[in-house]
Amino acid sequence: MNIIKNKRQAVIKINESINSREVRLIDEDGKSAGIVKTTDAIGRAKQENLDLVEISATAKPPVAQIMDYGKYQYTQKKLRKERFGSFKLAEKKSESKITQIKTNTSKDILQMRAKMSRKWMDQGYRVQIDLFLSGRYKNMDKDFLREKLEYFVSLIPEPFRVLEDIRQSPKGYSILIQASK
Repeated sequence: MNIIKNKRQAVIKINESINSREVRLIDEDGKSAGIVKTTDAIGRAKQENLDLVEISATAKPPVAQIMDYGKYQYTQKKLRKERFGSFKLAEKKSESKITQIKTNTSKDILQMRAKMSRKWMDQGYRVQIDLFLSGRYKNMDKDFLREKLEYFVSLIPEPFRVLEDIRQSPKGYSILIQASK
């Protein structure tokens, strides 16, 4: 069965997997060939050594085009790269990494996590730093807790910019930073 899911999880039906009796056919030149029986359209596509690809399943009757599906996938990937640069890099920059610290975390571990945060920022990630508070730590002096978080941020090598300033969250305090380039 030739059902392919693309990255958005939309189902793309090809050849025999198209289950409607008739399709509005677009030939290999991009011209409309009218409404044709699906079996005839598949036969025509196979004569040309191409695929019948359902383009719009919601139309009445569905729209299908005769094309080389592998070539179509390649051109779509190439267009996406031209528009957005490397798609994976654009995706990565919108993601965040989270570093979680506590009030009693040792200085050595804080320095190690600061270096890791810098490394993530160099890779293009945003870094969310959470000061996790549990139990009676939630009732500590707010100024002390803010200073603890500011101390950790001061350990991160420059340069970076603050996207979201220190704010109270349900589990403690957090700040969001990103590399400044």
